[in-house]
Amino acid sequence: MPAGSVSHVAAKDFKDKNAIAQLRSKLLNTTAEVGAAIGDEEFKKIVTGDDINAKNLWEDIYSFRPGAQHVLAANRMPAFPGGIGHEIRRRLLILTFNRSIPKEEQDESVERLAETHPNELLAAIVEGASRYIRQGFTIPASSDEAMQEWSQTTDPVLSWLADRVERLAEVGNKTRTTTAYSDFKRYCWVELQMQEKDIPGRKSFIVRVKAACRSNPAYENIEHSHSGDSRGFKRMRLRPLTVEMLDGMNGADIRTWERDRRA
Repeated sequence: MPAGSVSHVAAKDFKDKNAIAQLRSKLLNTTAEVGAAIGDEEFKKIVTGDDINAKNLWEDIYSFRPGAQHVLAANRMPAFPGGIGHEIRRRLLILTFNRSIPKEEQDESVERLAETHPNELLAAIVEGASRYIRQGFTIPASSDEAMQEWSQTTDPVLSWLADRVERLAEVGNKTRTTTAYSDFKRYCWVELQMQEKDIPGRKSFIVRVKAACRSNPAYENIEHSHSGDSRGFKRMRLRPLTVEMLDGMNGADIRTWERDRRA
């Protein structure tokens, strides 16, 4: 990359106005550090190219539109407290490197290819760029699997959908909003061991379920209605309560839940 066009700002610093000022006019941002958690709003603005506020030391705040591509390395996937929406997932690609190269296979000369074989390396780059122009990226199956696993483990709503909602439910199935959210909260307490303060509120839950259903063919027929006596999710059917979720519920609560589940 041309001199001065590369920055090294970790995703965990995207909330820092002084740090993101380094992204201004940059074409590439690389870092070997992501952080334990990513702030969803700032991350979304930066990777989608929305206007964002920044500040240099001793200067006033200003706004700019980031245009850098980001290559972020990490030993483990970070938490995404606000959930990973479809607009974020479609802009990210995870490449997994799960194989440690044995010492007998390691070749230190690879790092000097630009010096020892410049013509061959340039030809390989041009061939790869030409292939991309013709057909786009070839996304490995492992990348899709890694994204699905990360989405579900870091987003309680996606995890709840995968574990608690039956796929391709029938037209007549319906789950009241109150029942769905109550089931979601109990799932977060029991199965995910989340604290009350970290569980998304009811409105956020509804919005995120609707967004997740639109982007997942298994749940795309689920609709949410809040008019008249049809407040709830159409074509949604919850799975039976797990043994762990039943613990602490009295008979009346269980009967009410089962009645609403079969409504």
